[in-house]
Amino acid sequence: MQRLAREVHASAQELQVVVRVEETHEYVCQADAEVAAARLRASQTPDHDLVVTVEERPKYGRGRPSQHTPRAVKTMRYGLKCTLKERDATIARQREEAGCFVLLTNVPTEGDLAHRAGDVLKGYKNQ
Repeated sequence: MQRLAREVHASAQELQVVVRVEETHEYVCQADAEVAAARLRASQTPDHDLVVTVEERPKYGRGRPSQHTPRAVKTMRYGLKCTLKERDATIARQREEAGCFVLLTNVPTEGDLAHRAGDVLKGYKNQ
């Protein structure tokens, strides 16, 4: 379970590094931002989904705006907004698989030398 938690955390860290770099980029046109968003969506990991949206980032002229007029937009730039989501079903399945402990033994389940499965596991872990 600890190994699985480390793997999920490493997967998230890997994506966050990519996201952090991509979110700082600004694009002049929306089409370029959409292409970058599609490229970023393709870089998902088995444990995480990446939700990418394109947002407008207006650039205003220099100086302090007048109290009576709204700020005029000088240019419009586009950037990416990313959200990282865990794939709950995949991680739950991995946790279930990681929680399974297979122990093969030739100790009989019936008869004079019979032992319960829990007792065999305790004996194995106490070695």
